[in-house]
Amino acid sequence: EKAARIAGMQSIHDLGYMVGSQTQQFMTKEQYVKIAGRYEEELRQTFQVDSRVLVSPYDLLIDYDVEVQDGSLPTSGDPQLWSQIFQMTAADPELREVFDIVNIFKHTARLMGGKNIDQFVKKRDINAQVLQDAEVEEAARRGDVVPLREMTDALS
Repeated sequence: EKAARIAGMQSIHDLGYMVGSQTQQFMTKEQYVKIAGRYEEELRQTFQVDSRVLVSPYDLLIDYDVEVQDGSLPTSGDPQLWSQIFQMTAADPELREVFDIVNIFKHTARLMGGKNIDQFVKKRDINAQVLQDAEVEEAARRGDVVPLREMTDALS
């Protein structure tokens, strides 16, 4: 198994770099490409774009934009470190206000080898009703209603 991993790393890296370089070399005009990979959601939120973006050959920096990975080795970080980060975040109310503890847990579980983490997330029903403004203000004062944004953040 060790020899297969070494051979895979040696050949896949060169092949991935070559494919990325040739993609840039033979692009003659701008084209739409689909954002993919582990940073997809983060990039879409940061740049406020859909899953497809317009790219020119000059936008591609192969040495920085292409991460060649054959999948045999984990590259997302140390599971023990992320477990400690999760525990610290869970224990500190201020950190829980800033960081999404559910996503930290999911990331830690994936690093530890967990698959299909989302299948274990409880599905919560949203009980939506149309109320008059005065009724909503009164219910908010009593603590009976939660803004929809807070509810959707809790579900994700």
